Amino acid sequence: MFKPSFFLAVSAFLVYPGSAVRAAETPSSVNADLDAVVVTANRTATQRREVAAQVEVINREELAQTPAAFATDFLKKLSSVDVIQYPGGRSGVGMRGFRPEFSGTNQRVLVLIDGRPAGVTSLGNLPMAGVERVEVVKGSASAVYGSSAMGGVINFITRDSRGSVSGGVGIAAGSYETLRADAHAGGSLTSRLDFDVAFDERSQFDDYDVGRQSRYFDDGFHQGGGAKRPFTSYQTRSGYARLGYGLTPDWRVDLRGQVLRGNDVESPGAESDRELNQGRSNVNGYGFDLSLAGRVGDHQPTVRAYTTREAYDSHKAAGGELLYNDSDRDTRFHGAQLRDAWTLSQRWLWVYGLDYEEVTNTNRRYNADGERLGPYSPDDERETLGVYSQLTSKWLDNRLIVDVGARYDEIENRAKATPYREDLVPGSSRFDTFNPRAGVVFFPQQDRRWRLHASAGRGFVAPLTRETAGRTEEIVGQRLQITYSNPDLDPETSTTYDVGVGYQADAWNADLTGFQTRVKNKIETVILTSTNDLRETTYVNASSARADGLEATFGVDLDRWLSALPGSLRFTGTSTYYTKREQELPGGKEPLRNVARFKMNAALDYEGARFGARLAARYVKGMQDNDYSSGRYFSGGQERRFEFDSTTVVDADLRWYLTSHHTVGLQVENLFDRYYYEKADYPAAGRLILASYRYDF
Repeated sequence: MFKPSFFLAVSAFLVYPGSAVRAAETPSSVNADLDAVVVTANRTATQRREVAAQVEVINREELAQTPAAFATDFLKKLSSVDVIQYPGGRSGVGMRGFRPEFSGTNQRVLVLIDGRPAGVTSLGNLPMAGVERVEVVKGSASAVYGSSAMGGVINFITRDSRGSVSGGVGIAAGSYETLRADAHAGGSLTSRLDFDVAFDERSQFDDYDVGRQSRYFDDGFHQGGGAKRPFTSYQTRSGYARLGYGLTPDWRVDLRGQVLRGNDVESPGAESDRELNQGRSNVNGYGFDLSLAGRVGDHQPTVRAYTTREAYDSHKAAGGELLYNDSDRDTRFHGAQLRDAWTLSQRWLWVYGLDYEEVTNTNRRYNADGERLGPYSPDDERETLGVYSQLTSKWLDNRLIVDVGARYDEIENRAKATPYREDLVPGSSRFDTFNPRAGVVFFPQQDRRWRLHASAGRGFVAPLTRETAGRTEEIVGQRLQITYSNPDLDPETSTTYDVGVGYQADAWNADLTGFQTRVKNKIETVILTSTNDLRETTYVNASSARADGLEATFGVDLDRWLSALPGSLRFTGTSTYYTKREQELPGGKEPLRNVARFKMNAALDYEGARFGARLAARYVKGMQDNDYSSGRYFSGGQERRFEFDSTTVVDADLRWYLTSHHTVGLQVENLFDRYYYEKADYPAAGRLILASYRYDF
């Protein structure tokens, strides 16, 4: 590696203004994001500072300057979320006290692409091609989006280019035979026709090394700092295309599509298992939506239809050798959205609409001889019809903003007849739910520097189909085990309250928000009968949970006080601290798993005429989980909860602008080569160094 003094000398030369080859492109002020228009919180364009809920925005520059392989990597590094993540991308995030979930269609955080369901069961399967920005809305949002929006909503928003055609292409390569490439182009072809296309590849063709900086060494469990982690390569490619046409000055139609192909995505298994439980998977996914939007007088109606598919196959492996294809899964989303934003007057705005959605899961399983077996999960289907309404009003010369809304959903779960599952009795269940929400924003002063905000909302998640419909029977040993569904189950529900204060000055902004989440009707399994010959179980609403905490965001333009600096310098960050995070179980209270007591992201950004840099850090402390390792290593063989080591992971991004079109760069992920994990027993990659080139036009 080059010595630090070499980098300092080169950086000083390149930053020196006399060597500039292009006009300086100063990044937007830290206050610009507060003035930005967001669309996720209220399902209509709203200035961010006028939204009562907490909204974090990840912009295009941050995405480009963050070394990351999967959607989860961007979220954990650029917003304050909890994470479960396995090598190969299988992952999920949680917010406001909800444990991250890395699979399934009934999660507690709703993931969208352009406002419609993303159609992925794991964030690692989300296509990143064409993503322009990400909006993260925290707190219960079921009053707007229905099921799963309990902890919040994450909306990946794609490119929508107009005007002269522009684009770019970039490539990066480095450690572990890593290859990252992207290309995009978009703009107007005629006065009415516009388009976007994009491609993204994030592949790693060699196994990675774990971090060297750790308290662990060769201890019979860990393989030592810097050891090779076998079976950790992957290939992922995604594409995006959009075609838009202006029918009239007030009406337009857009067709969007994303595709994802993940080949030979390897899973190393738990570190404590060595090479016993390895696997390899392939995933093929797509999502398409067709929308019609326009204006009729004071109305802004939108109609959208969408369809998605995620096909996933899994192969067992051991010792680096594939054994057999053990399972396949096919998940599909189909739906339609109708929405209207009606400006009743200068003071009143009414947003209302209807959502219809159908989700199906089809599962297959095989043994080592290729013989088809009954799948672990039966085929199922969920159908949802929801109507929502939200009214926003502005008072006191737009310094007081109040919004109230609610949503009603009817949901039907169907456990379908499943091949090779003779033990399954199909069935169906139907339930309905009503969820309100209210928020207020108040600017005490005319200059709107101070901002007071508060919101309250109720969220829910639909029970799993197997919990409400059908019945299963199986023989285990000499005992008959019967699991009864419970069609009278209530959805798991939550109520979130938050209140905060923010301040915005010329060169800095900050916000501190306190929140409180209450969860009830959590679904648990209960035993009805237990004898030597018979075991009967069912599901009931039995437990509750609680999470209280503080969220903070901050940003400052340091160059306002450094007049001699030949460029702009920004410091930004976001953090979450829990004062309480616990679950009430029949046996007592216990801390929520995989919800860190404290986490913080911070970044220092410099942008000059010739040189740009970003140094970013993520700190996590107080994460707990159950010890599932072989020999119960983490809990000293006690088979109990344990707490992760606190960790700080630092990334760096350096960019040299050779001309207005050509850029070369260097990215370093895990700069200090830390040994860490987002799921215990599955250590992440150590230091990754990438050299890059980019051409923009």
